[in-house]
Amino acid sequence: MQSLKKSYKQPKRVWACSEHSLEENEIIERIAKSLGIRSVTAGLIYDRTGKAGIEAANAFIREGDYYHDPFLMKDMSLVCDRILKAIAKHEKVTVYGDYDVDGVTSVSMLLMYLRSRGLEDCMYYIPCRIGEGYGLSRMAIDKVRDSGSTLIITVDTGITAFEEIEYAKKLGIDTVVTDHHECSRSIDSHMILPDAPCIDPKRDDCTYPFKELAGVGVAFKLICALEMRISKTDFETASKALADKFGELVAIGTVADVMPLVDENRTIVKKGLENMRSPRFVGTRELLGVCAGVDYAAENIKKLTASLISFTLAPRINAVGRMSNASEAVELFISDNSADAADRAAMLCSINTLRQQEENKILDEALEKISQAESGDRVIVLDSDTWHHGVVGIVASRISERYALPCILISFEGNTGKEAGENDIGKGSGRSIKGLDLVKALDASRDTLVKFGGHELAAGLSVERSRLEEFKKKINEYAKTVISDIELEQRLEADAKIKIEELDREQIEELYMLEPYGQSNPAPRFIIESLKVDEIYPLKEGKHVKLSLSDGRRSVTALWFGMNYADMEFAVGDVIDVYAGAELNEFMGKVSVQLHIKDAKLSRESEEKLAFEESTYKAALHGGEISYDMIPSRDDFAAVYRYLRSNVNENGIYNYNVICAHARLKQKLEYIKLRAVLDIMCELSLISYFAIDEKYCRIELSGRPGKVDLESSELFMTLKRRANK
Repeated sequence: MQSLKKSYKQPKRVWACSEHSLEENEIIERIAKSLGIRSVTAGLIYDRTGKAGIEAANAFIREGDYYHDPFLMKDMSLVCDRILKAIAKHEKVTVYGDYDVDGVTSVSMLLMYLRSRGLEDCMYYIPCRIGEGYGLSRMAIDKVRDSGSTLIITVDTGITAFEEIEYAKKLGIDTVVTDHHECSRSIDSHMILPDAPCIDPKRDDCTYPFKELAGVGVAFKLICALEMRISKTDFETASKALADKFGELVAIGTVADVMPLVDENRTIVKKGLENMRSPRFVGTRELLGVCAGVDYAAENIKKLTASLISFTLAPRINAVGRMSNASEAVELFISDNSADAADRAAMLCSINTLRQQEENKILDEALEKISQAESGDRVIVLDSDTWHHGVVGIVASRISERYALPCILISFEGNTGKEAGENDIGKGSGRSIKGLDLVKALDASRDTLVKFGGHELAAGLSVERSRLEEFKKKINEYAKTVISDIELEQRLEADAKIKIEELDREQIEELYMLEPYGQSNPAPRFIIESLKVDEIYPLKEGKHVKLSLSDGRRSVTALWFGMNYADMEFAVGDVIDVYAGAELNEFMGKVSVQLHIKDAKLSRESEEKLAFEESTYKAALHGGEISYDMIPSRDDFAAVYRYLRSNVNENGIYNYNVICAHARLKQKLEYIKLRAVLDIMCELSLISYFAIDEKYCRIELSGRPGKVDLESSELFMTLKRRANK
C-alpha cells in the first residue's frame, strides 16, 4: 500500500486575520463617523483603499462614473485613424476575437458599435478551440482574405501574433491590435511588438494610468475613442453614453476574466450590473432568465452581483467556446429577436451541462492519477489521450485549488484508437498559485515546448509527447526555486474577527456598499469563534450542508457548499470556529442573516479536549489511569465496524473526527473510545491499522467473518481492569 507521506494530500489551511494598530483604529473610527457607518464596515473600506484614509474611503463609497482618457493609450490615434478610414471607404472589416467570455463580449460590442457607425459590411471571426486553437492563424487569415476583408481588428488577442500579422500584410490585409495580455520579450527582456498599430495597456511605453483592463475593457476604450472622434465630444461624455449602451457586456467580460475590480474596472462593473436590471440586449435578458431565474416581469428584480456573472453567466458562455463554437454566444448577444435569443440561451445551458459532465469525468481520472503519483513535484503535470482539451483548464483550476499547487493538464486528444507517436502534439492548460508566475515558469521551460502564452495565474501551452517528461522536469526545477513550503499552505485571509450579534441586518446591508466584489475587492470574510453546532442537515443528496449554529444567545443558519455531508468532521454538540461570509436571505417575506462557510475547525477548547483524550489514552496504554466510561461497549465496536464496511476508502486513509461524527446515529462517538476500538480490532485481526498523525490513520478491513469475543483481547481486558480499580 502507498505511503501517505509520498502521495499528494490536501494542504494545511491556515487562517490569517487583519489586525489594526491603535492609530489605525482611530482613523477607522473617523471614517465611520464621516460616512455614517459602523466600525466593521469602515475597517473593510480602510483596508481595501490601501489604508489611505478618509478621502480615499469617501471616494471608494461615493464614486460615480470614473473614466480615463482613451487617447492616453499608446497607438490609440493610429488605430482610430485606420478604422475611421475603413468606415469612410466602406471597407469590409473583420473583428477577430478569442473564444472565451472576454473575447465573446469584446467581439459582440465592437461589432455592434461599428455597424451602428456605418460599417454595415463588418463581420467577425472567432477560431474554433478544437480545430484551430487560440489566436490568429494562417488558416483563419486565408478565410478572412476569401471574405474580402481588407482590415482585421483583433480583440483580446494578437499582441504576440508576429508571423500571422506579417502573413496578413502579404495578402493585402491590414491589422490593428487591441489586447490586454503581456507582450513578448527578447532574451534581454526588451518588449517585442507586431508590425502593426497595437493598443495594449501592458505595453512598456503605454502611459495609460490603469493597466488591468480586460480585453473587453480595452475594446471599450477603443469605441470611446472612436465616438470622441465621430461625435466630436469629450471622453467623459463618450464614456458615459457608451457605458449606458454596452455596460452589461463590458461587465460580463471583465468579471469573467477575473480582472481586479478597482479603479476603472469598478466603475465599469457597477454600471454594467445596474444595466443588467434592465438589459439593453435581448440576449442578456434571455440568458439571465433561463440560467439565473431573473424574472423581468416581476416588480422587484432579484439582486444582481458580480458572483452571478462568475458562477452563472460566465460558465455558460465559456462552455460553448470549449465544447462547440463561441460564435453561438456572439449570435446570442447581437440578436434582436427574443425568440431566437431564448433558443440560443437554452442551447448555451444545454452545452454547459455537457461541459460539467466532461469536467467531472476528467477530474475523477486526474485525481486517480494524482493518488498514484509521487509528491516531490511543486507543479502537478498530468496528461491523457482522451481528455477534452477545451475543459482541462477548468479541471486544472479545481486541482490547483484543492492541493494549493500549480497544475497543468495536457490533452493528446485525437490519439485514441491508434498508436501514440512521439511527435503527437498535446495541448495543455495550467493554473497557478500566488508565488509562481506561470508564464515565467513556462518561459524557463520554453525549449521543451512548441508554444505557450497567458497570464501569471493561467496559461496555455503545446508540447510534443517526446518532450513531455523533460518539460515536467524543467518546470518543476524552476518551481522549486520560487515556491517555498509556506506558500504551499492554503492561506485563508479574514477581514476581521466578529461575533454573531454584530452581524445583524443593518451590518449586512452596509457590506453591500462595498460591491461589486471580485478580484482585488473580495467579498468580506470573517472569523467567528466558539459556535455550538445545534443541527446539521444534508442538502442536495449530501453534496452540501446546512447548519444551525449558536453562541448561547443567538442562532444563525449557515450554508457550507461543497462540503459533503459524509465528510463532515463535526457533529451536533461540537463547538467550532468558522471562516465565513455573510448575506441576507429572504424567504417567504422574512429576511434573515445567513452565513456562507468557507472553512471550519474545532474550537480551541474542543481541540484541547481532544488532545487531553489522546494523551489520556496513550498514558492508559502504559499503565496510566482510565475511567470506566472511557471503555468502549460492544455497540461502539459494532458502530465503527459498520461504518468502515460501508465507507471503504481506496487509499485506506481515514479522519478520526469523521469516524467519530458518523459512526453512530445522532450521537458522536467519543474520540478516546474510537482509539481504543481501533487498537483492539487490530489486535483481534479484524483490521490492520496504524496512526499516521493526530488527525489521520490508515485502516484496512481483514474480511474476518463471524462474531468476535472481545474478552479475548488482552488490551480490552487490561483497560477494563485498570478502569475498575
